[in-house]
Amino acid sequence: MEITTNTPVSERPDTADMSVAALRDEYKTFDLGSIPADDHDRWDRHLEVWSELESRNLVEFPECARDGCDSTRWRFSVGDPAHCAECGEPVTDAEQSSEVHSAANRLMNGEKVEA
Repeated sequence: MEITTNTPVSERPDTADMSVAALRDEYKTFDLGSIPADDHDRWDRHLEVWSELESRNLVEFPECARDGCDSTRWRFSVGDPAHCAECGEPVTDAEQSSEVHSAANRLMNGEKVEA
């Protein structure tokens, strides 16, 4: 089943049953800047797809820099810095921010293979 922006969330397959390629393809259908704040179904599905990709351990994210927090799970908000999914600490270090966003890009798009 090809999922487009017009495919109702209720008709989309269970993320646990989807291939990595299908998850990535669906993730690319979410234009986060244009999803209305009150469209809870699409926001929830977006997070469900992200969480399923994240749970597959496809890429290694850097650890949170906060003392005592060794989480490698990150959340993103449009226009805000990435923040730790466990403690909420925002990324303030430029190098760590680059590492987090690079890992997120690889998670969403796959590894880029150099020729």
